Amino acid sequence: MKIALIYPPTCDPTGPYLSVPILTPEQIQADAQPEKNPFHDYFAGELADLLSCQSPDVIGISLAFPGQVQPGYALAYTLRQALPAAHITVRGPAITQMLVHLVAEKIPQVLGPFHSAVLYEGEEMLLMLVGMLANGHTLPRVLYGKQNTDLGLLPPPDFEGMPLDKYLSPELVLPYDPTRECYWGKCAFCHYGLSSQGTAVYRQRPIDQIFAHLKQIENRWGCRTVYFSQDAFAPRTARELSQKLRSAGSSLQWATDMRPEPGLTPECCRDLKDGGALSMALGIETASSRLLCLIDKGVFLKDMQTAIKNLSDAGIAVEAMCFTEFPTETYDVFRRFADTPRRTARPQKSSFRSKRFAVDRMVRAAGRHEAEIWHRLIYGSTSKSSEFGALRFVQQRLCSGITEKKEIKDHASASPG
Repeated sequence: MKIALIYPPTCDPTGPYLSVPILTPEQIQADAQPEKNPFHDYFAGELADLLSCQSPDVIGISLAFPGQVQPGYALAYTLRQALPAAHITVRGPAITQMLVHLVAEKIPQVLGPFHSAVLYEGEEMLLMLVGMLANGHTLPRVLYGKQNTDLGLLPPPDFEGMPLDKYLSPELVLPYDPTRECYWGKCAFCHYGLSSQGTAVYRQRPIDQIFAHLKQIENRWGCRTVYFSQDAFAPRTARELSQKLRSAGSSLQWATDMRPEPGLTPECCRDLKDGGALSMALGIETASSRLLCLIDKGVFLKDMQTAIKNLSDAGIAVEAMCFTEFPTETYDVFRRFADTPRRTARPQKSSFRSKRFAVDRMVRAAGRHEAEIWHRLIYGSTSKSSEFGALRFVQQRLCSGITEKKEIKDHASASPG
């Protein structure tokens, strides 16, 4: 059987195109119409023509982020018309979170143009789905994958058939996943989607397997730079891999996401650099010790500052990632945070990326039930009874449908700093 896998474009889920359509299946379908879908010409033209030439039996659409939901559904509606014989399935964290919180009788309506959906981790279940179709079996609308797939049993990524020479990059950079989920897994705001709530169990491939896969990627695709696409790379694991790469005389370079841990000592950072580390994106979140405690980050501010300095001193570029407008956050707190990379890292080796913690905008695009889900996912069970008064105020506002940003901000400003 021929299989085509598609990763749709992403739009801002709170922007003009997507802020309303994600409310109901009917609105999703209405905004998939040609006159409202900015991607229609490409979907119905070049992409549909390309797929028609290949005549795939199965088309898999991956929805990793909420911003892909509307484009993904629009694509599925288009392909149902262009390739009526193909089985169109959907998987990924975004669709998983849409379906796991629904009662069973609502799922067929929500699936809309998709013949089936694979929830949670999909590698093994997708293979099973294809086998069932090949043998003429009737598929259920929803198939449930694992939440604890053994990464040691998975093959390396295969980029065969991809137009790798057409990416707008000075040189080829390919992704690889040495680990999955987060070994800390307690941050109150964090949710990666492939579990009912919070994060799934942390797993990592054996070091020897990671090394073998990287050599295969390097030799087969002529790739000198890899991005470790994962949620968090433990310093100990990163250091062990770096030492192995250096001992083998590898010229491979890499970058990844990490937690700003005490384990990022000067000695560790030098080993990472010697083993090919180019840059680290660190989840700093905020410069407020009080907020770090409330969100259960598990790292002290001084540890973050030391990690940034040690990485930068070793010649590894640092990107500080944060949120603004955490409930009860003040402008002075944010300003201190924005100044952290400049004070602790070399200017030419640091950058700063901020994303708004937009609870009010998310809830304006959802109903009461969804607001309660978002609150559970964001705040989890880590609330401290005395410190979360302002957050409970936000919850009450969200679940009662009152989401005026000014009211929330005014209350947050009046909370203890």
